[in-house]
Amino acid sequence: MRLTCYLLILNLYACGSFRHATSSNLKQETDDRETESSRALVDVTEKVEEYVNSVLADSRQAVNPSNAPWTQNLTADFLEEFAHRCAATQPGSGIGVSVGNLSLEVSKLTKAEFNLIKRLDASKNEILAIKYADSRYNKNPVDLLNGKFPAHKTNFTADHSIAPVLRLGQTLVGIDKIGHFMEQGWWYYQAEQQGMLSGIKERLAFGQYMEGDDALPVSEHKRYDEIYGRFCWVCTIGGGFGFFGAKSTGVISYGDMHANESGYQFYVELAKNPGDHKFRLADYPVEFWNEEVSPSKFVGGLEAN
Repeated sequence: MRLTCYLLILNLYACGSFRHATSSNLKQETDDRETESSRALVDVTEKVEEYVNSVLADSRQAVNPSNAPWTQNLTADFLEEFAHRCAATQPGSGIGVSVGNLSLEVSKLTKAEFNLIKRLDASKNEILAIKYADSRYNKNPVDLLNGKFPAHKTNFTADHSIAPVLRLGQTLVGIDKIGHFMEQGWWYYQAEQQGMLSGIKERLAFGQYMEGDDALPVSEHKRYDEIYGRFCWVCTIGGGFGFFGAKSTGVISYGDMHANESGYQFYVELAKNPGDHKFRLADYPVEFWNEEVSPSKFVGGLEAN
């Protein structure tokens, strides 16, 4: 399956849609550079795989305790159960905002991110939480009036906007990539199953829409806004195009889009073999989830070290 993922990545490059390493939400961004602090991180591949496979096992037991043959309906129930346990968001993990008389919580972690953060031990160098002031974005002011983006309005929102970092094999990634893998990968899969998306180019375009990539023609925005609203109505209230990047943090993350596509591939394979499929990070091009390997695009005057 890893070869399939690489072919998909190469196809995206051929389409001119992803920036590669030779060129240089309200979702979290990250700072996944090799620094003195991050170099101390140990490989937690085994722990991440163990967690995801335990959720897969629990989801199978929940929907098919008698280990009956996997029908189409049973498989669909299993995927929904797993997504509920991993891809759904964790209440209380985000930022509270008010829109008129309506109180909302945005930028919530997925349950996968939330539970992995609890399981990984910072004292053993399994995960690194980075303060905004220590991140590559610290040149940008944090101020209610002068902050350039919603993520930079308070110290709390600024710190929340920087995802903790972990090491998978030789690659540093923000834990937000696990969230994108699980949540947006699930959105991609559902959208294709329901006939809203068709093929890798349309999945990429949806990712560009969520991140706010100006390479996506304006004429395409309305279509993807309607799809976005199916999965995240608060995202469309927040402005739709660019809610996961350009409008919230000023960062259009191609690493996020790679993680989205990897997650889609995971759900495709899981649907083919619901009873036995094992999650293995080696099946995916994790190195492309790193924002140094897949450089982000910065907009709106955002500065980065």
